[in-house]
Amino acid sequence: MLLLATHPLFPNGKLYGRILFPNQDMKIVNIRTKKFSWYKTDHEFANVIDIKSAEDYYEAIKYAQSKNLTCYTLGNGSNTYFRKKKISTVILRNCLPDFIRPAGEDLFEVSSSTNVPKLLRYLYSEGREGPFNLASVPATVGGAVAMNAGGGKTEGLFISRYLKSVSYLCNGKRIEANVSELKMGFRKSLFSERRDCIIISATFRFPKTEFISNPVTERLDWAREHQDLKIPNCGSVWRAFSFPLLRLAENLFRRSPAYFSKKSLIWISNKSTDHRHILKILRVVRLLHLIAFRKCEHEIRIVD
Repeated sequence: MLLLATHPLFPNGKLYGRILFPNQDMKIVNIRTKKFSWYKTDHEFANVIDIKSAEDYYEAIKYAQSKNLTCYTLGNGSNTYFRKKKISTVILRNCLPDFIRPAGEDLFEVSSSTNVPKLLRYLYSEGREGPFNLASVPATVGGAVAMNAGGGKTEGLFISRYLKSVSYLCNGKRIEANVSELKMGFRKSLFSERRDCIIISATFRFPKTEFISNPVTERLDWAREHQDLKIPNCGSVWRAFSFPLLRLAENLFRRSPAYFSKKSLIWISNKSTDHRHILKILRVVRLLHLIAFRKCEHEIRIVD
């Protein structure tokens, strides 16, 4: 595959790099940016491809296979941690058309690129039930479905409660799957490990309801009080962990630029563009759990 390189500057000097042209239809961009993760760490990405159609996806997969590289589908980056300074993984940036389409009988087809807060504002305006506990989550619908976003185990409200089916691309073909086929679990799904797949759209059932107050603003008010929203973070880091071991690790990183949130122990707040501060926390937490023979599972997506 012949690659031709140019060196344009991106706006404001915040996003810059070179563009590689494998064919007339797809661009592979080399970028340095802090915008791909809500931790706001600085990285150099060697292979970034905007996915605007199924054809873009198929070409991107071919390119990755030709270079023996793995892929990662990126939405808003609200649960993504990049573990190295230079990222070789092919980043499939979700640039699919944004839409919310009523499909009759309380069903709605929603693009994977639609922002969750936008969907929830729409549901409120239409008098529809929905996962309003996600109002403060800066995720796309595709990302929320992929991780089965929701509250804690005690709250028990996840986006899969409303999900009926998903249309996605994987292994070079388009697949329509019912929710029962997606292995939805506690903050995970079939897509948690299948990083070469990209969700096109999801179909939900949002029944009619009446509101006595605005559930979006109520949740945002709750989040401001209980979550560190002003400091860069990716929300919950672990879905399986030992609370005492996290508390022990917290004491080790009180003076670190990356540290355990004061409002939620399973969040990492980050004030540095250097990803290594977060990596130290992840490694120490993993080591403590190994020593204590306790289960430790990441909820965030870790990409090299």
